[in-house]
Amino acid sequence: MSESIEENELFLVGEYQHTIDNQRRTAIPSSWRNKKEKTTFFLFPGRNATLQLIPRATFKSFLEKVKKISFANAKAGLALAQIGAKAQECSCDKQGRIQISQKLLNHTKWDIKKDSSVVLVGAFSHIQLFSKTAWETSQISDEDCLDQIQAIHENDDGDIMKLLQGL
Repeated sequence: MSESIEENELFLVGEYQHTIDNQRRTAIPSSWRNKKEKTTFFLFPGRNATLQLIPRATFKSFLEKVKKISFANAKAGLALAQIGAKAQECSCDKQGRIQISQKLLNHTKWDIKKDSSVVLVGAFSHIQLFSKTAWETSQISDEDCLDQIQAIHENDDGDIMKLLQGL
């Protein structure tokens, strides 16, 4: 059964280069913000010194999955605690900026005093934040990228995370 796409659903695509200011703020592109109400995201540490910026609606579906994890699963509980300790909820200010906590900046190992550039990359359902250098060095070949897209398209059970682990 296919799901319908909502008219107001955000699709996060594109690549934007911004900077992080001295107050650890960076601008979110206007096309990625809600025009009618306050835009809220959840910011998580990502792999390879990146950050994952997840819209509230996407985060809600993540929470539904987390609620199904057994309290007896110590490994999953510890992983969720570690991520939860670093994660932050953030809303765009009037200029469309979010503030990144020092704890999350420490995770990325970015030295914003030396290089304040940040690349925001739309990954359809969420945004990935990279240092400019990390983005330039993390590219995969077009063929590998298309192989992953094909695998996602052909996957019927909806477990996209298993498919993306090979990247």
